[in-house]
Amino acid sequence: MSNDNSKQINEDISLYGLISLFFQHWLVLVICGFSFAFTAMVWAIFQPNVYTAEITIMPVKKDEKSMAGVASQLGGLASLAGLNLNKDLDENAKLALKMLTSKKFIMEFIEEEQLAVPIMAAKSWDIATDKLEIDPDVYDVETKTWVREAVAPRTSEPSLQEIFAVFVELLEVEEEPKSKFIKVSLDFYSPKLATAWLNKLIDKLNHDIRALDKQLADESINYLNEAYDSAKLANMKKAISILVEEQVQAKMLTEIRKDYVFMVVDPAIVPEIKSKPKRAIIVVVGGFIGGIIGLIIILFISGRKNHLNAQRG
Repeated sequence: MSNDNSKQINEDISLYGLISLFFQHWLVLVICGFSFAFTAMVWAIFQPNVYTAEITIMPVKKDEKSMAGVASQLGGLASLAGLNLNKDLDENAKLALKMLTSKKFIMEFIEEEQLAVPIMAAKSWDIATDKLEIDPDVYDVETKTWVREAVAPRTSEPSLQEIFAVFVELLEVEEEPKSKFIKVSLDFYSPKLATAWLNKLIDKLNHDIRALDKQLADESINYLNEAYDSAKLANMKKAISILVEEQVQAKMLTEIRKDYVFMVVDPAIVPEIKSKPKRAIIVVVGGFIGGIIGLIIILFISGRKNHLNAQRG
């Protein structure tokens, strides 16, 4: 019992001594905390504002039809024609989501919208003039040439792969499995450009999938028409006719439906409030880190002092 009391007293004394030590060197804590907080504040002030445009979309539902009878009779023929009679209703949506961050799709978008200079050379956005500020060390606006210093295999003019790598870091896709809503966001210095790019990105996604399905429908119809002409059995001709009708309807949807794969539930609008940087949080975190470093310095000084006293004794 006495040993437990002695241990408790020693722990109390050690804790008291530690707190007393910190109070004795409070100036070190204040200087370290303030210095780091001030440095973080200066750094945060010079960081450009970043705005986040957001758009909410959801997969377009398709009419589900029973094709079990046709599938049993013409499963092989349908496969040759490029058809999937048991096609998942969300298959196009899954394909579109994969395309959204694919190299081919994003690189095409970069070229179509001429995003190389704003993505790679912009350093901030001037709210007064509503224009991007281009870094002169990266791109010369007057001569329209790239002047940045690059290390091989990179060149002064960034490649599509390099621009793609930067762009996908600005793009975020968040799925909600229960509601099937999908939120796509894009960060950039200019809120207007971020909004315009995001809306165009979803439009291009719908357009490309629509064009792909239209091409597949045309090819399938041509093949099925040839199969119909060569078929001899009446029930075979009837089944092929059903397949042709399905493909004609699919082709018709590609021509009349703008929101082919994804329906825009909440379109992107120009954000008024910046999303980054969180300057207040940066300052608080900087001050906290400075305080931790101050504690380490105090413990080091105290330990060194005790070590020197022990050597003298």
